[in-house]
Amino acid sequence: MQASIQSKKRGRPKLDVIPLSRERIVAAAAQVLATGAADVSMRAVASELGVHVMALYHYFRDKQALLDAMVEQAFAPLYDLRPQLLELTTAEHRLRLLASTYLGCVAEAVPLTRHLALQDGAPLTTMFNSLFDTAVGSGSPPSAAKAAMRDVLVDYLHGVALAGANHAAKALKVGWPVLMGGLKPYLVPTSATEGADPTCHV
Repeated sequence: MQASIQSKKRGRPKLDVIPLSRERIVAAAAQVLATGAADVSMRAVASELGVHVMALYHYFRDKQALLDAMVEQAFAPLYDLRPQLLELTTAEHRLRLLASTYLGCVAEAVPLTRHLALQDGAPLTTMFNSLFDTAVGSGSPPSAAKAAMRDVLVDYLHGVALAGANHAAKALKVGWPVLMGGLKPYLVPTSATEGADPTCHV
């Protein structure tokens, strides 16, 4: 009888196997998306982990909190990028650094990026837009042109990411001159120093 009662307990992680943690839950959520799921539900993540769904709420208040944690982990390099962008003196080199950093994240998290693209994109879209504004600089083009330039860059990077993490960086290097050929007319020099930047090796 005691064994039967214990078997009905719910809402607790299987600590006797592998302790549940935020990291394990985030990894399981990423795996759910990698299988082609259209959404990352708390129930699907719980099933992936082999625990009752209520166990997840000890770590995340809801699905959005879990999704935010996934973005924070997958796109961590972007959170510390602004100071590096500000060290570069040309918009082109700042855009190159932003593009290569973002591409590296996307190439490692294509299912998550696809899922975000099908939603409103926040909070990743907000963060990328802010970094893009920093990269373009104070001499940025009118808002409509800037938005179009940003969209072209993002679409290009998402396409390149499909080459896979091992080939994405090379694909960006090969295609960058062509991409910049279309974007350069929108990049207004911000100062007399706007020119070759020998410190940029991205």
